[in-house]
Amino acid sequence: MKKLFTLLVLVIASIITNAQNQVLLDESWFVQSLTINGQTTEAPREPEMTIEAFFSNNDMLNEMCCAGEMALQLTYDNIQSTFEIISINTIIENCAEANFNNFRDLYVDFFDYTNDDFDYNISQENNNYFGSYLMLTVTNPAGNIVEFYNTPHNLQLDDYIFDVYNAQGIWYLTGMVVDGTPYPISYQDAYQTTITFSKDGNFYSQICGEIVSKAAFTNGGNGDFYILCENLTFTSGNCQNPDLTVIEQQYYNFLQDLANGNIATFQTYIASFGNSCSEINGIDLYDPATNTWVFLADCVESLSTNSFNQQTITFYPNPVSETLYITIKNHDQAVNTNLYNLNGKLIQTYELNASTQAIDVKNLTNGVYFLVLESENGSVMTKKFVKK
Repeated sequence: MKKLFTLLVLVIASIITNAQNQVLLDESWFVQSLTINGQTTEAPREPEMTIEAFFSNNDMLNEMCCAGEMALQLTYDNIQSTFEIISINTIIENCAEANFNNFRDLYVDFFDYTNDDFDYNISQENNNYFGSYLMLTVTNPAGNIVEFYNTPHNLQLDDYIFDVYNAQGIWYLTGMVVDGTPYPISYQDAYQTTITFSKDGNFYSQICGEIVSKAAFTNGGNGDFYILCENLTFTSGNCQNPDLTVIEQQYYNFLQDLANGNIATFQTYIASFGNSCSEINGIDLYDPATNTWVFLADCVESLSTNSFNQQTITFYPNPVSETLYITIKNHDQAVNTNLYNLNGKLIQTYELNASTQAIDVKNLTNGVYFLVLESENGSVMTKKFVKK
């Protein structure tokens, strides 16, 4: 009986360790910190320096962005959850920032042991904001530790960006403002766009063609958004729609600037306007270097102009500093207009008619706002503007 029990324990241990090994191979791992001689150094979290590691059956590839790359040939002991390094091949490149090179040197030195055991352990962690993620801890023969997560994103990030409130994880491009020039997008056109963010950093956009990248959100619900390591590919396509073609080019220019090192800020919000969308989850991205805004939402029905198709609404300027002008033509009903901030808080109510209306916004704080227009027959339109 004792032998049988011992054998059962070994079998269970083998199953667990083999499962850990498979997870190790299946995931992409992002370096979070190094602990050497009891001193912990946080990994850089910058567009040009984010270390990503990939394990396969016999090697480990470390992409260190501007600092180069390191390939390790490995052998695994799946019973003990260890691996040995058989050989090391490192290509060193120097970053413009000295602290990036310093961290690279610490990371490379961590693995400078051949034919000796490195221990690894994978655990599932949970966070009130981000939900579940995996943590990989690798300990070298000297007892020093490197910690990886299977995500490049900040763990204080709103999880609905990926899959909670926004169940399918799909966002729609609802418009842009490029250095003061607005590029609006209709309800029908917005529904032809698809933008998704993944917890593993994969970032996918489809408008006319496809844009694929890796990106990270950092610093919580209002922080930074950037492209990792100039990682951006664009496969062109034919929209047969000149408006979408223009929007796609502006959107790609925005992402290309991020791939070249720009860092955008982002704001997330959940707003309720009582219209066909009921509730809107939104992400607004802003690159201060190019003065470019990108607006994303998980519901675009409130953008529909079908209910206002017998009249023309003129809305300018956007962005606006002091006075916003709205003209409604060919419409014989009063239009009730509510001004909301990003959090869905009602700021002001106006009643518009066919003449041009001037709305004073100079006392609003800088940021993004919504105007929800509703006629007496229940027709609804939502407009977004930027106060600068």
